[in-house]
Formats: sequence, structure tokens, C-alpha cells
Amino acid sequence: MRDFEDIVHYWGIFHNNILIAYSENYIYDNIEVNYSAIKFHPDFLKLYPSYALFYEMNKYYLKENKFRYANDGFRSILHQTNIQGFLIDKFKFKRAYTNLYVFYKPYVSIFLKITSPIKGILKRISPKLSALYTMDEISKRQNVCEK
Repeated sequence: MRDFEDIVHYWGIFHNNILIAYSENYIYDNIEVNYSAIKFHPDFLKLYPSYALFYEMNKYYLKENKFRYANDGFRSILHQTNIQGFLIDKFKFKRAYTNLYVFYKPYVSIFLKITSPIKGILKRISPKLSALYTMDEISKRQNVCEK
């Protein structure tokens, strides 16, 4: 990412020369920072690296550089996370809802229709299939609500 230092920033928290937390952030002018990929080393959670990382990033982007928004991204469908709740509770982030638009290649649409009767089984077998079926369900519910 050397050629993209102006639009991609990396932040890290170190403890005794061990990287215990990091974030990959995408910059959109001085309007928005997207905290894209955030990871915490599970053995060091008791040191609260999440608090330090978000505090420093928010201070840098929002206070010092006057960005309008810090965006944590979208809810994860592949795994459970409590990061949005944490940011809302501890750092006064706000939930912003958006519509989900899903467009499939024809063979994916056919696969979803054919396997619909056994999707419950397939969702338990594969996390990626589970995410695909979940996005399809969200998209269909949303389309019903919009009509």
C-alpha cells in the first residue's frame, strides 16, 4: 500500500514490541475516515487496547484534522461482533441504516432458488453460504418493506 499513503492509514498498538491491536483506515478527503479492518490480539484484551486505539484515532481524525465522520463500516454477517455496540456506548458513535442492494450472477440466483429448501442445513455447513443466504433474506425483506 506504499503508493496509497494518502488514502490508506495504518494504526497499531504495541505492548513490549508485540502488535496487540491494529486498524486499517480508508480516508475520503477530510470528510470521512472508514475504520475498515480492526483486529485485537486476544491475549492482550485485558490491557484495553481497543480503548486506546479508538481514542487516539478519533482524536487524530475528528478533533485534530476536523473530519466530519468516523465510520466503523458495516455489520459483519460472517461472524458475531459487538464492535458497533462498543463504539456507540463508549465513543458516542451512532447507528446509520442503509439499504442493501444485492445483484447476483445468473448461476448464483439459480443456486439460491434450487437450494432454498435445504438452506438451513447449508447455512450450518458453511459460514460463507450462511452469509450469502442471510444477505439474500435481508434483501428480500427490504424489498417487501419498500413496496
